[in-house]
Amino acid sequence: MTDAPSPMTVAVLGYLAERPMHPYEICQVAVHRGEDSLVKISPGSVYRAVYRLAEDGCARALDTEREGARPERTPFEITDAGRRLLADSVAAMLGTVAPEFPAFPLALAECHTLPLDRVIELLESRTTELQRLLDDVGQAQATAREGQVPTMYLLQHSHERARLLAEIGWLENLIRELRDGSIPWRDERDTDTREAAYERARSVVITN
Repeated sequence: MTDAPSPMTVAVLGYLAERPMHPYEICQVAVHRGEDSLVKISPGSVYRAVYRLAEDGCARALDTEREGARPERTPFEITDAGRRLLADSVAAMLGTVAPEFPAFPLALAECHTLPLDRVIELLESRTTELQRLLDDVGQAQATAREGQVPTMYLLQHSHERARLLAEIGWLENLIRELRDGSIPWRDERDTDTREAAYERARSVVITN
């Protein structure tokens, strides 16, 4: 495998590193754990990832199994090459800030094209949805604690909780500023001045 593996490929390697599984079982485990929120899981995408890993020598098919009247299924196990690929991929993803092009920042950049009341309405709706997601994360954390799941397996939940709390707080403050007029929603400048400022804003690059 010459290209960097996709998130789906890394996820599949992670499941196979736990124990041998057949592709459909990987889908079941991912959904049961709620980890289908980390990558877009579907039987087709998992099957393609598993068989591509097998072609590349990172996974290996075991003997076909049959349980009762269910169709035959072939479990796969991770190979040493697969473990190296998993370790290298996780290290790269942890230590590198990669551009992900999420939709929300683009919407923020263009929301000045909408009426103020509509913007506030939409931001309030987003805040409500984020709060629902925050509640879901809290429930997942509580369930994991009850099951005595070690925290090392749940870091994605604490990260998601922190991210949601930060965005909810930012949105609530933004909505207040839009409501009280702290952020004007009309640009009174002449066309040339406005367009020059718009171009300057477009040229801003945020660096870390």
